[in-house]
Amino acid sequence: MRYGWTWEDATKLTQTKERKYQFRPTDGGNVKILIKALSTAGFYSDEASGSLYALMEPQDVENFIVQQNGEYVELYWDRAHENDVVGYEIREGWTFDYGQLIATNITGNSYKYKVDFDGIYHYWIKAINRSNRFSVTPIDYQLTVVDLPPKNVIQSFDEIVMQSGTHADTEFGVSDINWQTIGGQWSDYPTTKFEEVGGRQVLRLEKDTSGNYPATGSYMCEQIDVGRLITANIAVKFLSTVKFRGETSATLQMRTSKDNADWSVWKDFLPAKFVFRYIELRVILSTSNPAKTPEVNRFDVMIDLPDIEKAGTIGVPVGGIRITYNTDFYIIPVVTPYAIGEGVHVEITNRDKTGFNARILNLGNQDVGGTMDWRARGY
Repeated sequence: MRYGWTWEDATKLTQTKERKYQFRPTDGGNVKILIKALSTAGFYSDEASGSLYALMEPQDVENFIVQQNGEYVELYWDRAHENDVVGYEIREGWTFDYGQLIATNITGNSYKYKVDFDGIYHYWIKAINRSNRFSVTPIDYQLTVVDLPPKNVIQSFDEIVMQSGTHADTEFGVSDINWQTIGGQWSDYPTTKFEEVGGRQVLRLEKDTSGNYPATGSYMCEQIDVGRLITANIAVKFLSTVKFRGETSATLQMRTSKDNADWSVWKDFLPAKFVFRYIELRVILSTSNPAKTPEVNRFDVMIDLPDIEKAGTIGVPVGGIRITYNTDFYIIPVVTPYAIGEGVHVEITNRDKTGFNARILNLGNQDVGGTMDWRARGY
């Protein structure tokens, strides 16, 4: 028994005395099985065959919709009709194969995640079945993200300028790409910004003496120490030319630590809120074509503290009171007090990162005590 289109070129499946046989094709599509009887003398009968169209992959995802909701992107799609679909995989980039992994094995029919920068995002989705096969055609949706809230950046690092990390078959150098060498016509790039391609300094694979690039390489950034344990968002502006160059990939990975001893596992970077003091970042570059290299031309790391707002109502005795925020502000917050009642106002002193002192005074600036509302805003 053979699997293929002609007996001479087909793949041998089995030689058996049984009257049935079962096997799993490596790919879906047209399947043709050829069979001959074999005598003890070694002679073959005429060939018989049977064929069918085997659908091994799940159907493509339907009604994929993406929308912005504040600083989040929300993705929705229809549930699959097939019972063996166990999840979905979402990527963002120019193609599904070379896009950044956003999430995989999503069991529902929606997903939400936080984005850090305005810009054009291109999302792709595929279904996954129990055999770990993906739907054939990725479904895409392009979204322009605008009007994100300002960041509370306490530290920032431009790795393309600093170049303070260590290389393994990678290097910094002048880009090989410009508008003359990128290929195609200007109209082929209607949503491309000039900052997304080329540059005087880019991170790329290191070319050998023969003019070829290695299959893989990595760049390890210098460790970041923010000075103390904090809860913060880590945002990275990471732009590469992968979207314009097939056969290459550029993956940013990150891990964090609270004490520089116990570290989280390396994971592909996605913007999120972390509790940490130390950060390590690395870039994995690869190519399947020794004449091509991916290039990273924007690599900005920002430590962004989330907004904090605390409020309360409290009775203030004559002589004043010390009010604490019961949270860890990084800066001295803006405090807005309000005395409840007629002809009274609040005087605050000794405002710092942990709290403030307050007294309630009358129109003659006499300390009379009373009740006050207060609100503290900062990060």
